Amino acid sequence: MKIIIFLIFVAIWVSPCCSICFDGGFRRNRFILIQYPDGQSVFISTNATGQAHFDSRCYNCSEIIIFGRHTTPNPIAFTLAPSTLDLAASPSSMTFNGSGISTDYGMPMIEFEDLNGNLMSSVNAVSVSADGTSLMTETPNFASVWSGQYRAVIYNRYYDGGWMEVGDADITITGRDPVDQDGDGWYSDVDCDDQDPNVNPGASPDCSGAVFDQNCNGTRDMEECFQDTCLSGGLCNIY
Repeated sequence: MKIIIFLIFVAIWVSPCCSICFDGGFRRNRFILIQYPDGQSVFISTNATGQAHFDSRCYNCSEIIIFGRHTTPNPIAFTLAPSTLDLAASPSSMTFNGSGISTDYGMPMIEFEDLNGNLMSSVNAVSVSADGTSLMTETPNFASVWSGQYRAVIYNRYYDGGWMEVGDADITITGRDPVDQDGDGWYSDVDCDDQDPNVNPGASPDCSGAVFDQNCNGTRDMEECFQDTCLSGGLCNIY
């Protein structure tokens, strides 16, 4: 009897609040800021579908403020000039044409991502047309980008300090062909860590928590483990 009472006491003391908050509608594979009512804050990453799970710390989920990149179900198709960029002779600026661009809460931001949603570079607009149909940016740093197809996502600054997606544009980058630096048989345009031969699209997810995305599929390994492998005995914390 004493043992049972002791175990109940330990369970209550260790886990006074087990509530998990859930939110979605964010850009996938991006860090978002979770701010609690007591002023404490923490950065977490969204998953491959733009969802986030985080500890409520005994607050109501509605009391917790989230700052991130919000997506829209119907992004506007923008055109980009130049739409093909040669890294050997990059222009000094880029121009986006579309609609819905706003400077109400600050200058818009443009993120460049690969087709799996992984962030490659970002830059803020330097000018926006008065009618909100055009913006210009300096050409961002593409030092870690290889030749291939990419997407530029345009965000307006949001009223709460976050970002709201407006639309996107396709961009082709040339002038730097991918290589296989770690010799694992996967080129750097699909290998998310070409310095580690154990990390590549052919690897299994890592359930130890040591690697964020060992199989390069855009989903956190710990989340995959929680859904599959770790349900049969492994320990996975996906938050």
